[in-house]
Amino acid sequence: PVLVASLAFPGQVDAVAVSGTRALVAAGAMPYVSSGFWAVDVSDPGQPQVLARLDIYGRSYGLAATADHAFIAQGFQGLQVIDMHSTLLPEPVATLDTPGETYAIAALGDLLAVSDDSLGLLLVDIGAPTSPAIVGTLDIAISGGLAFQSPFLFVTNPAPGLQVIDLSNPAQPVVVGNADPPGTEAGE
Repeated sequence: PVLVASLAFPGQVDAVAVSGTRALVAAGAMPYVSSGFWAVDVSDPGQPQVLARLDIYGRSYGLAATADHAFIAQGFQGLQVIDMHSTLLPEPVATLDTPGETYAIAALGDLLAVSDDSLGLLLVDIGAPTSPAIVGTLDIAISGGLAFQSPFLFVTNPAPGLQVIDLSNPAQPVVVGNADPPGTEAGE
């Protein structure tokens, strides 16, 4: 790998997502008090340019993007939706109060997967981004990342390590596979 360019942000960078030629970054100088959301033009990867900044309250733990919206997992503050139709003027348009604290997040089409420390996995319909709605849940532990490969969601957790969840029916997600990493009690 070769470093092509870098761009400094104040404080700790908490999350990044890419949508088209935009990198969306959540970072902040005081992670438990306030943070910022940046839209960065990466059409020329050697010269990233900040397009816009939006102040948001609270720490950002996860970030996902669709063509016109960004979704930020903000711990005890739930989920925040940012309208990106105008890259130069990102605007908060909705929040979703979740049962617990939100951390990891991933988007695919009109579906958002969100880790929640109270219920486990939340599946959120984002077909109308100004009115996100929880459409399904699954009681599993999630300790790290979420990744989609339709119709499946891959989830990392303490044990068994990796779970594969079928989301063909988001209202009734089903675990269809587990992988125990080598070197663990279950994976030896």
